[in-house]
Amino acid sequence: MTSRRLILFTNDYPNPQGDFPFVNNEIDALCARFDDVVIFSQRPRADSTETPTQVHEIHSLATSGVQWIRRACRALGGPRRRAQARALWRVLREERPRIRSLGNAKVLARALVLGLGVAGDARVHAALDHPDVTVYHFWGLGPAFAVPFLPPVPTSVRLHRFDLYEDDAYLPLRTSVFRGAAKILVVSEQGAEHVAARHPEVRDRLVVSRLGSHDYGVSTAPEPDLLTVVSCSSLTGVKRVPLLAQVLATLAADRDVRWVHFGEGPERDLVEALLPDAPSTLHADLRGYRPNAEVIAYLRDEPASVFVNVSTSEGIPVSLMEALSFGVPIVATAVGGVPELFSSTVNLGTLLDPAATMETIAAALVATPQTAAPRSAIRQFWADAYNAPTNAAAAADVIAAIATPGKGTP
Repeated sequence: MTSRRLILFTNDYPNPQGDFPFVNNEIDALCARFDDVVIFSQRPRADSTETPTQVHEIHSLATSGVQWIRRACRALGGPRRRAQARALWRVLREERPRIRSLGNAKVLARALVLGLGVAGDARVHAALDHPDVTVYHFWGLGPAFAVPFLPPVPTSVRLHRFDLYEDDAYLPLRTSVFRGAAKILVVSEQGAEHVAARHPEVRDRLVVSRLGSHDYGVSTAPEPDLLTVVSCSSLTGVKRVPLLAQVLATLAADRDVRWVHFGEGPERDLVEALLPDAPSTLHADLRGYRPNAEVIAYLRDEPASVFVNVSTSEGIPVSLMEALSFGVPIVATAVGGVPELFSSTVNLGTLLDPAATMETIAAALVATPQTAAPRSAIRQFWADAYNAPTNAAAAADVIAAIATPGKGTP
């Protein structure tokens, strides 16, 4: 009997950063359905974590710009050069109406070099040389740009946020990537509708495939006289962490507030500049980037009154799922798939209008720990909807179902 091979493209995994916790939640389920897993990561090889025994090869795609161009030229001059030329011409025809600025043209050029570069990588071709192989792109950008330039094997693509919402930015090769995908896994119903509205031809290939988190137990009960607010996000404009800092400074004018933030980014200086003027009763702890295991340990072992996310754009944050898994109530803006995290029958916290004022956000942070359902009820809701092993198994079933011999992309 022929073994089944999965080629998995990631941003970081198995390096313990970036998309590691998300892919790590799925890897066991994928390995249970494939005999042989080959991973291609965009991250340079580092001290990676232990992987299941079915992961036989791990390759890094990271290299210099010159090497990417050489790989792309290799793809255009290799045995499949006629097919590659036709694919490139088709992509250029499709993308031309969408190139409305020099910036978009540069984005497209980089995407083509990356996509052709992956297609010209000898290691990728060696991995594809198997009688029963399927490809899974964990993200809809990056290595997924290779989809139109690779041989027509069964392919799945997962979409999250920055690789999903076309209103936020120009996303190159969208039509050609989707055309080569037998299944497109989207992390929320809202995200799936967003794609279907812009690409109705792929509606029957869209699958709502939620992420999830693991059960690490119940959190420590919060201290009654201290409001402990926890947040976890990159420090970038879309996450609005400086706004959160201002809200918490306002709250600390008449109460003790502890704020613990996990995440790093270019707006760290903005946040730090706000803190010296805050009342001394605001105890801010900006922990920067920390491995997911440390975030989990904090939520489990330290008292958290509420978990907050005030982003202007999201897919459906796993960090909110992790908070719910510990029974911690949440306050979050109603963007992307976030409203789907909330229940009509269990009070999990407060869903905010994205344009909510500082006063409204502050009021929600104070009221939510008092009005939310008991932590046991919050945990039960999470277990029913966002348990990682359950959701990962469903996703792996979808991917494995298109990997049967003779069943290719549409």
